[in-house]
Amino acid sequence: MMVIRTQINPLISALNGLIWLVGISVLLILTGLFYLNSEYENPDPIAEQSTIRTVESPKRQSLTPVQLKGKDLFVANCGQCHEVTDGVLVGPGLLGVSLRVPSQQWLVDWIKNPSAVVGSGDVYARAIVKKFAPVVMPGFSNLSEKDINAIIDYINTHESVGGAFTM
Repeated sequence: MMVIRTQINPLISALNGLIWLVGISVLLILTGLFYLNSEYENPDPIAEQSTIRTVESPKRQSLTPVQLKGKDLFVANCGQCHEVTDGVLVGPGLLGVSLRVPSQQWLVDWIKNPSAVVGSGDVYARAIVKKFAPVVMPGFSNLSEKDINAIIDYINTHESVGGAFTM
């Protein structure tokens, strides 16, 4: 009787482990399906407010000294959370950002102090915060308006793949 128990116990442990593994796998698959489907059931609040604008792709050119400075500032301050594509890293992709925001000055104000822009009741700013919550963009009060405009100039040198931008 003791021999049978010692042979069955490892089998039962292995079977329990397999059942646990299958259960977790099913849970992960169902969670992934829910996540994928939830985007279609809950439309993007920013997309509802934004219009699609078409941009002609600029011809490839070398960067100006201001754009080179903007590139260095982008890498040092923005590149950890943003890409100059339409893809999301931590924050939104910045390809075509100048066309999505209400104005150039709005973008400068947002980069300097996003919480002040949100606190002013700005609808677009609140939609961005809602979309990327719980991540909050820090303010860059250390950057001058000239520095921020250099970053924006650098971002604007990137070509559009499809030509249309939405947030």
